[in-house]
Amino acid sequence: MTRESLPLRGRQEELAVIEHRLHEVGAGTGGSIVIEGSAGAGKTKLVDASMQLARDLGFRVGRGVLEPYRAGPTELEALFDALFEGPTPLADRRALGDSHASPEFLFWLIQDLESVIEEAALESPILICLDDLHWAGATCAVAIRQLGSRLASLPVAWILAFRPNQGVAPVQETKSELIDRGADHIKLGPLKRDAVALVVADVLGAQPDEDLLKRTERMKGNPFLLVEFLRGLQDDSVLKYDAGRAILVADEQPGRLSEGIRGRLARLSAVSARVATFASSLGRRFSLHDLAAMTSLSVGELVDPVTELLEADLFVDDGDRLTFRHDLIREAVRAGMPNPVRRGLDRQAADVLIARGALPTEVALQLAESAEPGDDVAIETVLKASQQLALSDPTGAASLAQRGLELTPERHPLRGALVVQRVLSLFAAGLAVDGEQFADAELRRTLPAIEEARVRLSVATMFDISPEARADTARAGLALPGLDTDLTAWLWTSLLHSLTVAGRTQEALAIQPKAREAAYASSDEACWMAFELSESGIQYQLLDFNGALSTVLKAERRDHGGGQDTRGRLVLMFHSWVLDALDRSDEALEAVGWGARAAQRDRQNWALRIFETTRGRQLLQVGNLSE
Repeated sequence: MTRESLPLRGRQEELAVIEHRLHEVGAGTGGSIVIEGSAGAGKTKLVDASMQLARDLGFRVGRGVLEPYRAGPTELEALFDALFEGPTPLADRRALGDSHASPEFLFWLIQDLESVIEEAALESPILICLDDLHWAGATCAVAIRQLGSRLASLPVAWILAFRPNQGVAPVQETKSELIDRGADHIKLGPLKRDAVALVVADVLGAQPDEDLLKRTERMKGNPFLLVEFLRGLQDDSVLKYDAGRAILVADEQPGRLSEGIRGRLARLSAVSARVATFASSLGRRFSLHDLAAMTSLSVGELVDPVTELLEADLFVDDGDRLTFRHDLIREAVRAGMPNPVRRGLDRQAADVLIARGALPTEVALQLAESAEPGDDVAIETVLKASQQLALSDPTGAASLAQRGLELTPERHPLRGALVVQRVLSLFAAGLAVDGEQFADAELRRTLPAIEEARVRLSVATMFDISPEARADTARAGLALPGLDTDLTAWLWTSLLHSLTVAGRTQEALAIQPKAREAAYASSDEACWMAFELSESGIQYQLLDFNGALSTVLKAERRDHGGGQDTRGRLVLMFHSWVLDALDRSDEALEAVGWGARAAQRDRQNWALRIFETTRGRQLLQVGNLSE
């Protein structure tokens, strides 16, 4: 009996909880189930049983699985698989469009996914299963949290499986938030003795005697380890069968899992063992063509070893791909290799994946761990991956850039780009102190002064970080020698804006003449607009509302980009605030309403959020509570 055909044992209480929740969802109320269990505890088996239970109740079902070191630019591939893949997809992938190639569209992507899931749920109740979420990134965590909340009034059930206490902080926080909001929380503990006896009977086809049952206690109720131990006993022929009972005839000590797996590989043909070893560097799931490229065997030559590995229950047929039956098997195979061999195979696997068009983010972590210093392909791939991750996961982008720097010689042509990416990512991640320290240590050593100033200007215009940090960075840029007129103007206007936003009015007034002189010396009219926006803000803080309105209107007339530039949106926003201060509420609401519509049209999430917040405050002030 293969593992896939083994019945689920010892989880009846957990299944009852899931069935109760599915009945509630079927009646029209959305709900979530969080499953936690250590490796081999049976999370996937319970998900399988839950999916069949849901189908029996009339649900349509989708499933996605997270994988380590395998993430596309949006980190939502597992959710896409659950919605758009399988024999009967929940939705048509074309309904999502092609406008989501960049993580900057996450806000809109989640809105579109919400619409897709809502449409599917209106046809029939649906169950979305996401397994191994401890491998998820911050973007996936955001999507799960928001979609679960927004779809709570529809018949949408979520089953989310994690290993306990694993995963990045946003994933852990999302899991806790889901539980706090009422998700069923199932913790898979070890199997009890009676369930273990049933598993033994399932695998061996006979009831265990007392001695054999006692030996299984060393597996501590872990279903996966238990099955592996029993199969090892079968392979070693240390069992006999008498009157329907399985009896242990030798005092076999169950070895560590990795030893047991290596023992099973040793009993296979040499080519099969080699194929399994090479496959372990390709990840949990891999295509036959990737395996052929990795092993230098043709697809035809792979038929026999792959068939043998499938029959040995080490590989599983997963549709158009092959997969290791369990992470623990893959990890055990890898543990049997010397470290230099493992790193070499990982590096070779990265080349195979890159050659067939894998995205940099899919292979960057593997490359970062396996490459040697000076590896040009690894350095370039890690840099590209860091740039792709910068918007969705700046902390991860900073970490990748640091690893890229560790691979990069001092005078390598990409070292400067990696330094810049790490500086920008650290600040974007809210790690301003680390960003300042790294910038001070590395920028000047790596880049010419004018390039360093441009990087510091980029940081000084990051509106998601504190104005104090932006002001400090602008000052550091202004202290550099040899700056041209336009760059100097932008640094001064950015410093003035940061001080104004921080409410440091007297400091802003002190530098205002210098900033004005620099701004109007520039040839860039957008810089004039940026200065005038800040000047209007200072007048507002000094309660000169008429002067603030006159200045902001002057800035608004310079916005030739139609508001799509960041500062153009801010000018319109500030215009509405000044009108509000002058008790011109109708005009203020009209301005902010226009801004919200334009931001939505241009898919500027940051601007839409500010416009809608402002509109809500203005409606509250005029007593329009219903809106």
